[in-house]
Amino acid sequence: MHLIPPDVDRPVVAAFSVGEASQPHTPIGFDADWTTCGSIRITTIPIGETTYRLTRPVRATFFPGIAGSGELLVEMFSPVFVGRGPTWDAAFNDWRDQVHSTFQRLYRTRPFEFTDGANEQWAVLQDTIDIVTYHNAKPLVLREIGEVHFDQGQFPRSVRWYNGMQEQIDLDLMPASFAGLGPGQWFEAIVERDQQSGRMLRTQFAQPISPIHPLSRKQLDRFWASLQPSSAMPSAEQ
Repeated sequence: MHLIPPDVDRPVVAAFSVGEASQPHTPIGFDADWTTCGSIRITTIPIGETTYRLTRPVRATFFPGIAGSGELLVEMFSPVFVGRGPTWDAAFNDWRDQVHSTFQRLYRTRPFEFTDGANEQWAVLQDTIDIVTYHNAKPLVLREIGEVHFDQGQFPRSVRWYNGMQEQIDLDLMPASFAGLGPGQWFEAIVERDQQSGRMLRTQFAQPISPIHPLSRKQLDRFWASLQPSSAMPSAEQ
């Protein structure tokens, strides 16, 4: 542990430098009741199942205040995002929650809907958060329909999806109810897949449904013949 001066012009009791975290969910190694002034470097912002990787390491410095009014200033983020709380832990969580909620709201907002304040916030987030990595790490969430196969086993081992793809199944990635489905049972599922490879990450939900079979050529011909030609439809001017 090395004593280092913070990058801001404020009185300091002590500043602590901690090496960059190598794992995205490594917790910050400080007591939640840390109330002295101190600083660490961070490379990721973990919250729940989401981890934001930063474009470069940044220094976060906590300044204790009077009557529990401490502040956490983070280079490149402040003064747009400032954490507040009586302890390091409280101020960090406040700052983290501000960044997380603002990012999620603006990430889904179209540029022409931005206000001046939103533009300022998004400019900071674009400079600090690796948005390409965040986007690529987000799973595709798909509604899929498939048929259970046991493959000569005693429990579900694979699925033939409606598009014809056959996929081996890891029960660790499936909801508990899936293991009770019988061979040949059709089911509907909400599946999370890796955006780059299409690999299944997990299945959120699966429920049995009635069998679904593709239409035969005769059925398809009959269906198309039953449709009215466009010439028989009323025009927009009528």
